Order: sequence, then structure tokens, then C-alpha cells
Amino acid sequence: MLKRLIRNTSLSRLSALSKRSDMRIQEITEQQKIIDHWVGSILISGPSLRIAFNTRCTIHNANFFTALRYGTNTTLATNTHNHDFIHEYCNMVGGYINNALDQQQVIAGLNLPIVTRETNNLFIKIASETNIIYDHWKLIIDDISIICSVKIEIISALILNGEILEFIDSGDIKIF
Repeated sequence: MLKRLIRNTSLSRLSALSKRSDMRIQEITEQQKIIDHWVGSILISGPSLRIAFNTRCTIHNANFFTALRYGTNTTLATNTHNHDFIHEYCNMVGGYINNALDQQQVIAGLNLPIVTRETNNLFIKIASETNIIYDHWKLIIDDISIICSVKIEIISALILNGEILEFIDSGDIKIF
């Protein structure tokens, strides 16, 4: 449920920013989980959960999405434009997820997104891996892709739509 919300939000927000509706989600394998040139991250956190959403792309792919966003040629996209695009994309994804949690009375705050060319393990220091959900996927259009990932830490049981959510071993959240 939560992973699906995050995946669908990442797709709908990138489609809106790039002004293209023919984008799709593709599964990726462990071997495909690479660190690219640009990494954008945003954190949504509260007393009961922490969600770190990350997106990664090469400079070439950032140029492609930036050009779509601003209606220009890829050769005119600068590093500043790419930075702004990734920043805006992370902010849109994080804002939507935070709003969805707020509508379910889940207390959470939203950090400002950051864009870097370093590692993506920027926000969450985890003492235990037992209540962690990881998910990775690609968003693809015209053979150009960005990799998205999420790390969700369930600190305590959540109540969404009047149901208690808890972590289960399959790597998702179960409604009880």
C-alpha cells in the first residue's frame, strides 16, 4: 500500500513535470542499483515512520528530463537547470506523500530536498534493519530512465484509514 503510493506518486509527478504521459515503471535487479551522477533526496519523518525518497540519474538523462520540463533542447540544459529539476521533482513527490499521510492523521514533517553528486544515504541512521522496507524501480520514457528508491522505517504501528499498519516480513506493510 505505502510502497505502491510512493511508486505511483513518483511516476505521476515525473510525468507531470516532463509533460509526457507515456512514462512507465520498470522493476530493477540488485545489479542495476547503481549510483548515478545526480542524486536527489527528500525525507518525510514523524514519530511513527521515516521515509527517505531518492532519485538518481546520469547527466545525460537529467538533461533529457530538464529539457522536457522547460521546453528546450537538451544541449541548453545546464547543471543548474538539472539541479533545479531534480530538486523540484523530489519536492513534488515528498509533498504529495506528506499530504497523503496528513489526510490519514499521520504526523510527519517534510525536509527540504537536497541534490548532490554523492552517496544517497544522507538522512536515516538506522540502529536495526528489522522494520525497514526498501524498494527500487526505474521510470522510463524513450529509453531514458531515472532510478527511484525508497527506504521506509516503521518506528511504531501506524493507523491509516482506520486500520493498524505494521511491518511484515514480505517487505511491505500489512493492514490488520
